[in-house]
Amino acid sequence: MNITKLFERLGVKTADMAAAIAFHRFVSDRSVAIVDKPGSELLGLGSGVLIRIEDHYLVATAGHVLEGKSPAAVTIVPPGNISTQTLDVRRMNSVGRQQNLDIDVGWLELDGEQCQRNRIRLLSLDQVKPLQNEDQVHACYVQGYPSDSAVASQDGEQFRISEVQSVGSLQLSVPPERRKDRHQAGVDIAIEYPSHDGSLDDVGLPKPFGLSGGGVWLFPRFDESQIWSAEKATLVGIDRGWWRQDREASATRVEWWLRLVADDFSNAREVIEACLAAAT
Repeated sequence: MNITKLFERLGVKTADMAAAIAFHRFVSDRSVAIVDKPGSELLGLGSGVLIRIEDHYLVATAGHVLEGKSPAAVTIVPPGNISTQTLDVRRMNSVGRQQNLDIDVGWLELDGEQCQRNRIRLLSLDQVKPLQNEDQVHACYVQGYPSDSAVASQDGEQFRISEVQSVGSLQLSVPPERRKDRHQAGVDIAIEYPSHDGSLDDVGLPKPFGLSGGGVWLFPRFDESQIWSAEKATLVGIDRGWWRQDREASATRVEWWLRLVADDFSNAREVIEACLAAAT
């Protein structure tokens, strides 16, 4: 069947609409929910992004998502509606403040064999890059799991996640000269949420409670190459907070997460330092 006709049958009539669907699927497949393990329907829920660096299968998230928790107290829920295929956490670490700055990033390490058995999709290091030219406005995609999107039950010792759903929204970055005083130079990425011009006020955007730890992705531009691909997306930040009155979300630049991983995994330090050096 002609690909154009196929898209039309699916309700997709333009190339940009098809790109949006492909991009959302790419990002969703590499996003996870970080869920507490109580036996009730009221769950602690955060978000994360799957990244493989050397032989480490990692989840990038916000530091406060892991605050006061241990690997045995949380489970990782892959994309989609999952009941039994949650992922075990081997170890974790986070940082809150560093050099008198609010960094707020953390990582969890997963079992590599378990990820492979479940065909978990992860980003490679070359898809994780610091944001360049932040004085310009960029199209950024914010993806994560709202705090009320998971339902759990416990049958004896069996912990089940019966449903978890992620959401995403394409927004614009806020250049430094337009940011509020709370934003930290060299640490933060600010994103309109919702749009400052009010154009998305009536479309029913979800309140981003629980998106903490979710990814902030740079949407690939259509004019940068002849062939557009969702795999050209790059992770540039980790969402950590939202200010309703200012209509802005705040994320920590991804290089702070990479530095934490480099400090904690000696065999990954060289490739991470090369990645950061190439971005300067």
